[in-house]
Amino acid sequence: MNKFYFTFGQVHRTKTGIPLKDFYVTVIASSHNKAIEIFEKEFTSKYMDSIDRYATSYTENNFKSHFFPNGEFKLLKEN
Repeated sequence: MNKFYFTFGQVHRTKTGIPLKDFYVTVIASSHNKAIEIFEKEFTSKYMDSIDRYATSYTENNFKSHFFPNGEFKLLKEN
């Protein structure tokens, strides 16, 4: 299993108005495509107004958590 990180832009907010710009969501999955599927099903479809609301996705090798001072918003895992 691999870790993938999804980050947000300056204008991305949850349905309840929480700004997500300084957070990330971690998805542990077997592939990037599976991570996107899990992210859309378990995060954006529940917390945001559209399933494709994120800025960038990263692999574990190229993710720099220090750019996201609020840390991990949610951890999702493939079953």
